[in-house]
Amino acid sequence: MATMMRTCFFICFLLLSYKSTYSQWRLNHIAGEEGLSHNSVMSITQDKDGYMWFGTLNGINKYDGYTMKKYYYALNNKGLSSSVIFELFEDRSGNIWAGTAGGLNRINSETDKIDVYFNGRGEPKFEGKVSLQQSESGVFFINA
Repeated sequence: MATMMRTCFFICFLLLSYKSTYSQWRLNHIAGEEGLSHNSVMSITQDKDGYMWFGTLNGINKYDGYTMKKYYYALNNKGLSSSVIFELFEDRSGNIWAGTAGGLNRINSETDKIDVYFNGRGEPKFEGKVSLQQSESGVFFINA
């Protein structure tokens, strides 16, 4: 009888500890203006600081766990070369690279400065779906 009581006590203890462990999870619903810039997400990456980056068909979204910062196409060279994002990649320096329909973009994650490469203005045109990778030595590979 004592063994049965101990077994029942142990099972109750496990059930209560299981419930208390998972009751700490909290999910936030983000929608509308505070959500993603587009429902179609083409690429997701997490940077070294834990920020989540989402490449969509209408720009890039950086999520810090509370708010969403958005990056869009801009004509004045202060924005992305295109809002259609195919690939996101973080390099060893912490920069986020975005392969877009209108060029290759580098976002400095500390300053938010965007540099555009291969947009077809006096240099080779970069467009379409790509794969971005960096070797151990730091050399970039772009597979278009």
